[in-house]
Amino acid sequence: MASVYARFKGPQGWEYQRVGKGRPPKGAKFHIRFTDAQQGKRCWSQPFDTPQQAQENADGVALATQAAAQGLTVAEYQDQTNAGRTPIKVAVERFLKLHRNDRPKTVKQYNLALTHLLANLPRGVRFIKDLATSDALDTYVQTLQTEEYAAKTIETRMGVIFSMLKDNKKETGVEYAAQLVSLPEPLRTLPKSYADDEIPKLFGVMTAEERVRYLFFLHTACREQEVQYATWDDIDWKHRKYHVTGDGKEDVNFVPKHHEERWIPLTTELVELLKER
Repeated sequence: MASVYARFKGPQGWEYQRVGKGRPPKGAKFHIRFTDAQQGKRCWSQPFDTPQQAQENADGVALATQAAAQGLTVAEYQDQTNAGRTPIKVAVERFLKLHRNDRPKTVKQYNLALTHLLANLPRGVRFIKDLATSDALDTYVQTLQTEEYAAKTIETRMGVIFSMLKDNKKETGVEYAAQLVSLPEPLRTLPKSYADDEIPKLFGVMTAEERVRYLFFLHTACREQEVQYATWDDIDWKHRKYHVTGDGKEDVNFVPKHHEERWIPLTTELVELLKER
């Protein structure tokens, strides 16, 4: 492991102080201390202006010495070492391809989560197995928190990453990555429910348009988008049924939940109100 040292001129001449052990003197230069794998000697790297620059080069120095020890170039050594390992970028591409036909809203969430991950990978994390560790996942969670994402958003983003890691469990050896890291607890608000005697009061102050809309919700128990994208062609007037389908709605990217079409019976009251429109 290459270490970073500050080099400065002291009372007795040039001195070296390991970074992290006290504040380096003003004007110091920073070097990497590493072992020359071919000669077996401890060596100093070229000087860097900041400890951050030196640290960024430390991994490269260590990699070069390991390659030299085996008589290989860095590229040859990396090809040999990384054979059979899946880069995170490749894992992301596979995951998005696998789920490209999911609900449009879901696909959008996957793209947002994984694009951000690729742009903010923890230092030293390149392969999918590198990501499936407590340290790597915790570091990424801290990145999301630093960027002030809400706890609910962090939970959603990490859920996408956990799903991708599960798809690669044979390589990582980790099936439930969620158990490796602690997430901030989102504030959960229970939806307000109305008592039976309150519902007539609500409908009593609605406009005619609102009355039809919310009776549709109440009598069919449909989800928001299933009502939002309902069309006249979806209504079977003879048998008083509503067909939840994505047919003809490609322009708005609507598909039923789980891609499952279904028929829902309509009450006589609702059918008569719809006919009046």
